[in-house]
Amino acid sequence: MTARTQPQLLLARRFPAAARPAPELDRRSLLTAGATSASGLAVFLVIVLTGGTPTSLGHFAYVPIVIAAYRAGARGGVLAALAGALMLGPAMSLVDPRSDFGLPWLVRGVAFVGVGGIVGWLFDRGRSATVAWRAAAVRASEEHQGAMTALAAAAEAKDPTTGDHLYRCRDLAGALAAEAGLGPDAVADVAWSAMLHDIGKLWVPDQVLVKPGPLEAGEWELVRQHPLRGSEILEGAPSLETARRIARWHHENLDGTGYPDGLRGAAIPLEARIVRVVDAWDAMANDRPYRPAVELGRAMQELRDGAGAQFDPELVALFLAMVESGRLPLFGAAEWL
Repeated sequence: MTARTQPQLLLARRFPAAARPAPELDRRSLLTAGATSASGLAVFLVIVLTGGTPTSLGHFAYVPIVIAAYRAGARGGVLAALAGALMLGPAMSLVDPRSDFGLPWLVRGVAFVGVGGIVGWLFDRGRSATVAWRAAAVRASEEHQGAMTALAAAAEAKDPTTGDHLYRCRDLAGALAAEAGLGPDAVADVAWSAMLHDIGKLWVPDQVLVKPGPLEAGEWELVRQHPLRGSEILEGAPSLETARRIARWHHENLDGTGYPDGLRGAAIPLEARIVRVVDAWDAMANDRPYRPAVELGRAMQELRDGAGAQFDPELVALFLAMVESGRLPLFGAAEWL
């Protein structure tokens, strides 16, 4: 399994909102038959026990018809209507000779069938529209994620020394977001948006990004501009607002010493604080042009030392708990795995 494929599988397993749900057993037919039969029998018994037909209680026969129409559409509504007409006509005449089995029964039967068919058709149309809307939403989501992956790949190509850093950050950010209590949709949003946290590096010259050693002051200033440039690239697209906030503020420190805006504490968006932790972790876990990957214990201690200053201490505690429990997908040097 390649490094690129592994995060995709991890994302599908960890973030169900970003993956298609597994098919479930369809119990609609059984539920429809049970509900329709029970309600129809109840109506029949009520009418019999209250003196038989003719009576206004016959209108309760619409209850099983509507239930069947809702659960099984036009076909179910019509079948329930025919069953109701038979119960209140021929079947009722067997227990109550005074029942209106004749023209009144025929009119009632036509009304039952008409109501069952029309109501069922409306439910069918509503379900079809819902299915179409969901399919369109899935396609839009897939296209949106494809566009985000393409942008992330462009940033990665700019700095090939980072390897699959963007994909690892996606999965780590999603895992931490879920641990922090975010809902499935928010988790998927943070995970995919995390891929674009370094999109602003497209603006940084190649020779600076891949320089195999310490950066000079001017070069470091160029690198420090990438959050602003990333925010500029992503602004104006409402669907990328989470990615824009992450790109701009993922280098802010909790104590206000970060960049580019010097935000402090809760003023830093949660998604940016999440990516601040996982970005630092992945940078330590993997070789970089200016240093090799660090040892696991040292990386964990670096996060502890930075908690409350660089990093959100609650997020650090959650992240390290996942590392220690083995619930986190670890990437990097072989000795970490």
